[in-house]
Amino acid sequence: MLAELHIENLAVLDRVTIPLSAGLTAITGETGTGKSMVVRALGLVLGDRADSSLVRTGTQECRIDLRVVGIDGDTETVLTRVVPLEGRSRAYIDGRPSTVSALAEAASALLEVHGQHSHHSLLRAGAQRATVDRFGGIDTSGWEGAVERVAELEAGLAALGGDSGERYREIDLLRFQIDEIASAAIDDPGEDERLDIEESTLSSADELREVAGRAVSAFDEDDRIALSTAELGRHPTFGALSARAESLLAEMRELTSDLRSVMGGIADDPERLARVRERRDQLRRLMKKYGGDLPAVMHYADELAGRLAALEGRDTAVAEIEAELELARGQLDAESARLAEARRAAAARLAEEVTEAVRPLELPDARLEIDCGGAAGERVEMLFSPSGTVSALPLARAASGGELARCMLAIDTVTAGSGGFEAPETVVFDEIDAGIGGRAAHSICDEFTRAARSRQVIVVSHLAQVASRAGSHLVVERGRADDGAPPAATVRVVSGDDRVSEIARLLAGTDGPRAVEHARELLGSPSSTGSRAGSG
Repeated sequence: MLAELHIENLAVLDRVTIPLSAGLTAITGETGTGKSMVVRALGLVLGDRADSSLVRTGTQECRIDLRVVGIDGDTETVLTRVVPLEGRSRAYIDGRPSTVSALAEAASALLEVHGQHSHHSLLRAGAQRATVDRFGGIDTSGWEGAVERVAELEAGLAALGGDSGERYREIDLLRFQIDEIASAAIDDPGEDERLDIEESTLSSADELREVAGRAVSAFDEDDRIALSTAELGRHPTFGALSARAESLLAEMRELTSDLRSVMGGIADDPERLARVRERRDQLRRLMKKYGGDLPAVMHYADELAGRLAALEGRDTAVAEIEAELELARGQLDAESARLAEARRAAAARLAEEVTEAVRPLELPDARLEIDCGGAAGERVEMLFSPSGTVSALPLARAASGGELARCMLAIDTVTAGSGGFEAPETVVFDEIDAGIGGRAAHSICDEFTRAARSRQVIVVSHLAQVASRAGSHLVVERGRADDGAPPAATVRVVSGDDRVSEIARLLAGTDGPRAVEHARELLGSPSSTGSRAGSG
């Protein structure tokens, strides 16, 4: 809950520290004293747009520190917003720099302001549905389990290759690709290089035969070389050289023989050349589609075969999952229908009861409707009409700030036994009782008191009835200007005679004897005493 609000240099508030208690706290004061600045300070912590005009005259920046303690009192968090005269505002959480959005997120989980330009959890996505579910005691676990089961089976089916149509299309493609590679009958990873050489040979046969012929003619002069070699061999001085010459002569004769053999095999063969080129084109197409070389194509073919085997082997598993999925979807449909019926019934009862609860709060002709759309009634929308002559519209559009706050109070009262909606632990009502009096004032006091039994409630009010029921009473007072400085407001906790005087002022605008007597009667009433005790 909120434990303390410290404000520096915010408009008329110079430097004030406001203690905050559990239960119901009332903030009162004459018009123009600065009560709205207390709510504005909380709004800045909640992420409201920073306005440099809020900085107190003669100062450079305003600062708001909100101290929050845990339910057990062992944990403490300090949320801070600083607004300078110039430049961007700054945010801190426990003294560490933060973003304004992170500060707002942290604060909105703890605090909510109801009134003009305020923050409303009841308008956030899912909150209205949660309200209906809590009020109706609706168990959504069966539907949630069915949704989870369908999602699980659909994910399993996708992992097995998607739906049957998609899987069969992939199988057809795999078979085509495997057949295309298999038809090439690749068994030699170096075939493309060998074919390159053969094509070069066949396409230049005449030139190759001519080159080989000239070489053979030159090498045929081996008789003269043999004679020279024999002559060298007769002299011991050239023994080693003679042996080398004989080895070279033998190699040259072997080379000449090989050249004649190769030359004899070189022939014009246009048909063979066409077949070689056709084969090279076939291999090049495969390498372009499935890999940069033949080894890559052969490896890819193995991968395709593995994927095809996996898909064909999953047909049985897929059939089983599809059968389970059909049953799961049927179960989801049944759970959705049950949940939708329960939500619509609960929504009708909640709308009726809230309508009855909000009418005493100076909204005698108001009407709340709740629409539940979607297969499971999951699209819950609250509709509001402030009078019987106006069609009901979405709550955010149809209700003013004060009307929305009173709706929140009525919903909180109606759903109190079922846990209420997901509201933060602290709720602030900013003058939503303006213009209310008589019986309606007592009704709204009752609502504030009930709300304060389950959470911390802070009310900025002009009603003496509200102030008399609060467990803690704060008064905002405008001070006098000193040395030409602008006047500064103060905030103080009142009790005893001071509280009696303030309640008398709320009643009659003065603390005369009759007003004081009436104030004492309010403070001494059983309802007042009970609510103060209950607020802790």
